[in-house]
Amino acid sequence: MASTGCHAPIQPDDSPRDTGERSLLTDMSLIGQPDQLIERTADVTDLLSDGLDQRLDDDMSTPSDMVLEDVDSGAPLGCETYASFPRSVTLDEHALPEASGLTISGINPLILWSHNDSGSMSEVIAVHVEGTVLGSILLPDIAEDLEDIDEAPCPHRAGRCLWVGDIGDNTLRRQRLRLWITPEPSVDSSFDIVRVTNDHIPAHTLSIPLVLEGGSADIEALAVDHLGRRVWLFEKREEGRVQVWLIDFNVERISEGLEAWLSGAVSEPEPLSARKFTSFEAPGVAIPYGRMITSADLSPDGTRLLIRVYTGIYEYRLSEPYGLSDLDELTPIRIALGPLNEPQGEALSYGWRGEGVWSISESLDVAQPLNYFECQD
Repeated sequence: MASTGCHAPIQPDDSPRDTGERSLLTDMSLIGQPDQLIERTADVTDLLSDGLDQRLDDDMSTPSDMVLEDVDSGAPLGCETYASFPRSVTLDEHALPEASGLTISGINPLILWSHNDSGSMSEVIAVHVEGTVLGSILLPDIAEDLEDIDEAPCPHRAGRCLWVGDIGDNTLRRQRLRLWITPEPSVDSSFDIVRVTNDHIPAHTLSIPLVLEGGSADIEALAVDHLGRRVWLFEKREEGRVQVWLIDFNVERISEGLEAWLSGAVSEPEPLSARKFTSFEAPGVAIPYGRMITSADLSPDGTRLLIRVYTGIYEYRLSEPYGLSDLDELTPIRIALGPLNEPQGEALSYGWRGEGVWSISESLDVAQPLNYFECQD
């Protein structure tokens, strides 16, 4: 990716989130951490102070203003209906020519994380909701085909992590897929590019091999539950029912595998099994490629599921939290057809606390729009 060299590396945030959430593992030495966690230089309130106290304008017309209005309200969020057309901003840098995943930060409501797919550096890029590319973090090894990203508590340490799916396999040749789980850094909400030293120690990042029940499959979408204990993978196919796989995170087993890996007893952690969970008819327009699933996301309470296909964005309203086994019995709501300014849409995310929907398309030649579908009163 030609523009990669100008991204400033971002320092990881090594402190627990301020919500009282605790790591599922308490032995920090297991993953090569320092004995003392590095203190956060600013808490979430400090990070948001610029945006909360100084609105960019008075008419609430920018994505930042809409997001911050949602944060100010303090009420449980979620849209009954969505705006018919998105508010769009154009990225200030052509950093995501093959944008293939998108997630809202778990720390800062003004930050989104994205990445490119195969053929690009193994980096995750921070983007301000106004379209400013802020910087990136590098994964400690080369990924084959990054296809989707989510945010959830870390399974191996305190704090929030980015869950990045190295799951692409359109030639159906991979015997193992991979899930990268890396601590989410604090990123200042200002428009200044972050310029700090990258000390993102590889031991902070989990690299977990995955084996699919039933053999190889083309997958471009994942969703993580918001306790960081389950991951769903969604098949990308043009015709017929699409398969959904489920990965259950057994913390004790992960702990044992990490100990063996870090001690040098094994070359990599033991693969986790992704078992067949359910299948369903993908939404979308029945034209060539029109119903291929390219991205997914769960609402923070697990009661809604977003599915991105090439012809639109759809939302399933589940009968119970994380009730994905019932997908075939549900009729999804269409949030957007297209949209027209996304010729190859492969990335979406719910907004902060489930308010609104963000989406972005690949764009090989020029910087593309970042779209936000706000709630419709």
